[in-house]
Amino acid sequence: PPGNSQNIVLFYNTRGGLTANYDLRVALYHAIDRAAIVKNVFLDTATIPDSIVPNDFPWGIASTSKFSEQFKYDPKLAGELLDKAGYPMKGNERFSIRLNLDNAFPLLIRSAEVVKANLEAVGIKVDMQVQETSLAEATIYQKHDFDLAMDMLGVIVDPMQGMPRIYVCNPNNT
Repeated sequence: PPGNSQNIVLFYNTRGGLTANYDLRVALYHAIDRAAIVKNVFLDTATIPDSIVPNDFPWGIASTSKFSEQFKYDPKLAGELLDKAGYPMKGNERFSIRLNLDNAFPLLIRSAEVVKANLEAVGIKVDMQVQETSLAEATIYQKHDFDLAMDMLGVIVDPMQGMPRIYVCNPNNT
């Protein structure tokens, strides 16, 4: 059986702001080169997941979940989708966005740098906010004061031991 598995996850703040726009989120997915993260950050020792559930747990992944096909890296398409969603280039930039993450994980920071470069290549200025763990957790999970956030989520043997925090609703944010 698989052991400890980690996913680097990009979260969108869907409660408001730019990233509440579904069409914008789809465009951003197409702007991100996940293969470059695998190659340049993880030195080809990782895989690109097809869902939020790590690839180590194929029994937990819906057969219809094919993120690698649904959201292929295509910066040209990303630009077209951004234009269509109402975010055209204005000079060298479309808009600015914040990307929050925890400073405890060097591979997460390096992955976020790739995401930042990818988004900036399609005209999105990224303010990368690398924060100490307790501040990052409060900002992202309690205050929801972010546009994009990245985190490393792990599971041990069973996805139910690490994944529910993504889906379980908690109105008190505790």
